[in-house]
Amino acid sequence: MAHLDKLIYLDYLSEQLFKPFKSEEWFKYTIGVDIGAGRAKNSFSLRAFKHDNSETMVVDGWEFQGLGYEEKKKKLIAFCQMYKHLPITGIFIDSAEANFIRDIQGDFKRMGLPEVAESYKATIKERIDMNIVLFATKRSFFNSDSAFAKRLYQAYSIAKWVEGKEGEEREDKNEWLNDLIDSDEYAQTRYMKALMKASKEVI
Repeated sequence: MAHLDKLIYLDYLSEQLFKPFKSEEWFKYTIGVDIGAGRAKNSFSLRAFKHDNSETMVVDGWEFQGLGYEEKKKKLIAFCQMYKHLPITGIFIDSAEANFIRDIQGDFKRMGLPEVAESYKATIKERIDMNIVLFATKRSFFNSDSAFAKRLYQAYSIAKWVEGKEGEEREDKNEWLNDLIDSDEYAQTRYMKALMKASKEVI
């Protein structure tokens, strides 16, 4: 059991962040992708945003064990096609996966799927600060009808600071929770500045 003072989001998460997803309430969407290596998981996270970026929601996602390149690509295509009725503005992948991004960009364009790009290179600390603000002001929600969204909420609830570096560095021991959080943060960083600007207006 983690020491409570080591849990990053303990004071900011609550059941009030769960609500059902209704597509008519949301304006645009992104997909964040984390490609796991070794025993790490692969994770896709679908996020919804209001037109003014005042609120965002985890709509759904997939997580699965490491697979070969072609299988990962097929899974991402299948996930996109499942949500092709939504206005997805882009698929944002860990910038460390430059080869994977480059290899699938042309295929996705030819298939009429959303644009594939590197995620904005925000530091992990910047991403943590963003989510603390969004959770604290109750502007980042989790779809109560999605098993993935519930598991992602669990991931955020057990995310810890590195011992001795509280407030500075998130612990990453190559566990499932980091893969889910990373994919979700990649989905948010496209609108990171707009989300933070809207936060200042709310506060």
